[in-house]
Amino acid sequence: MFEGAIDLVSFDQGIWMGVLTASGSFARFTGPIFVTSIYNEFGPYLTFALVVGSMVLSLITSLIFYKRLVPLKDDGDRPDADDNEVEIVSRVKTTGEKTTTL
Repeated sequence: MFEGAIDLVSFDQGIWMGVLTASGSFARFTGPIFVTSIYNEFGPYLTFALVVGSMVLSLITSLIFYKRLVPLKDDGDRPDADDNEVEIVSRVKTTGEKTTTL
């Protein structure tokens, strides 16, 4: 039953980010068209009810899966701000060389 879900887990993070970005773009394109047609056909009450319903569904889903969320772990590969110091050597005619750390 969950064989397809196991296959989805093996995708790389970049693929998942691409899928989520594409679906978000599709929703931003089709959402206004869908909501406008609902508003024209049924009025504001059903439109607002659908928006509130989708918000409640998102909240419930987040609460159900909250314990399964995994925080980002820092593996130490990223340099800190102190490691990014750059020494700039500027030539000054009267005093020779001057070193400045940014």
